[in-house]
Amino acid sequence: MYIIALFYMLRQSGIIVPPLREMTEDIPDIADYLLSIYAQQTSQPKKRLDALAIKALKLYPWPGNIRELKDTVLMAAFHTDDDTISADDLVFSDILPETAEDLTHRNPKAERDRIIRAYIRAGTWRGAAKLLDVSEKTLIQLRNVKSTISILTEKSRIDNLEKNAYLCNAKLQRIAIGEAIVSMIFII
Repeated sequence: MYIIALFYMLRQSGIIVPPLREMTEDIPDIADYLLSIYAQQTSQPKKRLDALAIKALKLYPWPGNIRELKDTVLMAAFHTDDDTISADDLVFSDILPETAEDLTHRNPKAERDRIIRAYIRAGTWRGAAKLLDVSEKTLIQLRNVKSTISILTEKSRIDNLEKNAYLCNAKLQRIAIGEAIVSMIFII
């Protein structure tokens, strides 16, 4: 009876699980967990990823999501003799799906979204250009000519929204303090 009720409740609300390529900040924690499990199963000391390996894991698009991450990390742990897994130990799949982040089709909104996602993942325009497999100069031209919204504009818009929210929150706090003082005056 409980399981049926659980399935009913789960059907009522959507559970959105973003792809791993959008959750790059979680990759080091997931990889560390996978390495801990591997160490327990093999009775070996736990291996760790060096900084370049973590960067390589974050830059890879992960078309196979968590399963591909698991296979990549465990294969590297199996094949390395060191306690530290380097970027050279990681072997990524050469086969990428046709929906890889490239700029071959010319849908301006999709192109803009891909550029923004690549910039967010890489953190720099050079890294975004590498992810999109175009030169940095081409990417900057696409960003400017195709009237794509630059990340800096998006960030400044978000910063302004956060600043306005902070100011509104501060104003509400001042109003609440003022009301508390007024009520205290009337009590006294």
